[in-house]
Amino acid sequence: MAHYLILAATSGIGAATACLAHAQGHRVFLTGRRTDALEALAGELGAPSLALDLTDFDAVDAAFAQAS
Repeated sequence: MAHYLILAATSGIGAATACLAHAQGHRVFLTGRRTDALEALAGELGAPSLALDLTDFDAVDAAFAQAS
């Protein structure tokens, strides 16, 4: 089992990657800007999530500092 940090997990390729990795038995941690979609997918997969705007570099730094 691998651990995946999925960026932009709220739609498109990010959501598809999260679902595929989860279906294959991997652990996923989801991030995205759209909290409604993020919470819905996190609930569906039973995965932890963090609302995060990747264009906000200070927020990204804070998120990684909190995770480590």
